[in-house]
Amino acid sequence: MLIRNVALVLFCAISSGLAQGQQPAPTPSIVYAVRNPDSIKQYKTNPHIVREMVNRLVMAVTGESDVAKAWGSLVSPGERVGIKISAAGGELFTTHHDIVNAIVDGLVSAGHPRSSIVVWDRSLGGIKEAGYRPSVDGYRVKAIHREDAAFCRYRRYEQRQSFFEDHLQ
Repeated sequence: MLIRNVALVLFCAISSGLAQGQQPAPTPSIVYAVRNPDSIKQYKTNPHIVREMVNRLVMAVTGESDVAKAWGSLVSPGERVGIKISAAGGELFTTHHDIVNAIVDGLVSAGHPRSSIVVWDRSLGGIKEAGYRPSVDGYRVKAIHREDAAFCRYRRYEQRQSFFEDHLQ
C-alpha cells in the first residue's frame, strides 16, 4: 500500500510539474474494512454474521444508522440494480453467495423488489455452478458476455449506462 501511495504521489507531482495550471490536491480515499473470524469456518459461511458485516459496512460508508436508509441513500427503488459476481471458481471460490444475499436483502429493505435485481457474470452456467438459484433466491441471474461488458470500458458514461440498462432488463 505504501509503494502504491508513493507512486501515486510521484505521479501527481510529475503531472503537476508538467501541467500549465495549478492542479487541485487529490482527495484522500477512505477504506472501510470489517473482519469477523467466525464468518467462515471450514469453507462454510455463517449467513447471519456475513449479513451483519455487510450491514455494518454499508452503514459506515453512508453514515446512516439504519440499514434500509443506508441502502436507500445509494440506490433509489426505481433504479435498475446489477450485482457483478465472479462465478469462475464454483461454489467455494466464487463471490460468496451470502454476501450477495445480504446486499439483495439490504436493497429489498430499501424498497427494491427482489425480482428487479440482477446478479450477473459472463456465463450463466458458471453462475448456476456457483450455487446461485433464481428460483430459490428470488433475484434474477443473467449472463453478460465479456466482449459485451468490455465494450463499456471504451465508451462515454452515457453509452455505458445505456448498455447496462438494456442488459439488466
